[in-house]
Amino acid sequence: MGSIYQRTTGGTWYYQWYKGNKLFKKSLKTKSRTEAKRLKVRLDAQVDTMKTGLAPKRVGIVEAFKRFYRSKEPLLKAGTLLRYREQLVMMKDFFDKQGVKLVNKLTSENLTEYLTMRQDQGRSNKTIQEEVNLLKAVLKMLLEDGSLSEMPIKRWPRLKTVTKRPERLGAYSDSEVRALMNSFAETEFNDLFTFFLFTGCRSREAASLRVMDVRGKAISIRNHKSESSPESQYRHVEMHRSLQQMMKKRVRGKGPGDLVFPEMQKHSKNWCREQLRIACKSLGIPYRRLHGLRHTFVSGLLAAGVPVRSVMDMVGHEDFETTLRYAHVSQENLKGKIDRLSFDADEKVDED
Repeated sequence: MGSIYQRTTGGTWYYQWYKGNKLFKKSLKTKSRTEAKRLKVRLDAQVDTMKTGLAPKRVGIVEAFKRFYRSKEPLLKAGTLLRYREQLVMMKDFFDKQGVKLVNKLTSENLTEYLTMRQDQGRSNKTIQEEVNLLKAVLKMLLEDGSLSEMPIKRWPRLKTVTKRPERLGAYSDSEVRALMNSFAETEFNDLFTFFLFTGCRSREAASLRVMDVRGKAISIRNHKSESSPESQYRHVEMHRSLQQMMKKRVRGKGPGDLVFPEMQKHSKNWCREQLRIACKSLGIPYRRLHGLRHTFVSGLLAAGVPVRSVMDMVGHEDFETTLRYAHVSQENLKGKIDRLSFDADEKVDED
């Protein structure tokens, strides 16, 4: 059996359990103790099945999809559940026609044929990618509860998608950044805005940052996005001088396991996005999403001459192509350090 806990009072509940000597943790995506206890009962049954060796070696696709759907019923809205149900039924019917009835018999070739079928039907890459991600989530669930010993599909495609609102992509200009900095100067969001701007971190990475991750003039950040790396793997970001004093105040008097930004647990998961969206609207600045601050960080470093490889490592990109999407730069001209990045109108940076 496992146990449930909250990382912070009033925060999200988590379920943890051991598989052998390894500890696993799973967010229950609820702040309700009653709901968390109800989910614990279901998860305990799955863990007990796994530990007693009764987990089926042959997992049917129909049963797997049903189990996944039931696990999401208490957590998701009716519209999302309906979409999941339609997508799961469609995938089940397709794999059934291919003669694949067991999850562990699925292959990358089966998935490729499914993608081809959906593309022939005229479905958008965005829709198809959502369906691929759904199937992947089902298989991850089976891996976690011991029903699968390994991922049957070895290669997962990433389809290129086109946003319906391309104006919401890209970096904020220097003048827009200065206006936003002034706007947030006396607000609760000020520290987080500065952190996002000068680290290029994702929202989830900031929410999970702990005091132990702040060491001297560097920050260690868990890689959440990369599928090729375990979640425990870190990347290291040199701390910009604009961050150093703020971070010192943030960690002072706290324990190693304390959160650096506990306010992210206090507010809704969209709180940071809303703060930025409201400020942009007030200032007449096009809203380019919270992710736009990550674009701003990367493109600013590249324009300042920081090597592509260094930028790639700092933001956790897996390849050069991803990093170079942020700016059109010539690699042979890239050289420099983190402190070349500046959004101050009057500040000058010494050249080497």
